[in-house]
Amino acid sequence: MLLRTAAASSRKAVACCMFPKAALGRQGYTKVQVLQAAYLSTASKETYTERQARTGRPVSPHVTIYKFPITALTSISTRVTGGVLTVGLTGISLLALGGADVPMLMSSLGNSMVGVPAKVLFGFPLIFHYGSGLRHFFWDNNPNFLNNKGVAEASYILLGSTVAISLVSGFVTLAPSSSDGKK
Repeated sequence: MLLRTAAASSRKAVACCMFPKAALGRQGYTKVQVLQAAYLSTASKETYTERQARTGRPVSPHVTIYKFPITALTSISTRVTGGVLTVGLTGISLLALGGADVPMLMSSLGNSMVGVPAKVLFGFPLIFHYGSGLRHFFWDNNPNFLNNKGVAEASYILLGSTVAISLVSGFVTLAPSSSDGKK
């Protein structure tokens, strides 16, 4: 079978084929022209945004221009604090496995000049994640509070109480426990 293509115009391609007539039920060859439905494309210098503007189609803005509702922010923050706690506690555990005196490190960090900010920064994700877990536990047992208004109010309460408890816990220093088991 012979096949050759020739451009009928700058955008359309025409295919000329020579088929054996036996394939068509006759002896010899016959010439069949087939017009292709697809157009040959040329590289465009036009950007996606320009092409959409030319055709009158809207271009979606980036997600960062939207104002997230408080419920979305607390949902994202719960996941982020869970990841931060996982990484942080894994790091502390690896330090302890490596032979570091972790209680002494924590005590020296808490009693240093950066003690209050360090306690607030370490305490915030723990308190927020724990509070978010309590909030979900409450919703699981009281589904009548699970509505748009109640969820938004609970999110504001969660954020406010987390900030307050984190700040208070930054100024609290617990007395070290005695190592000999006496009170």
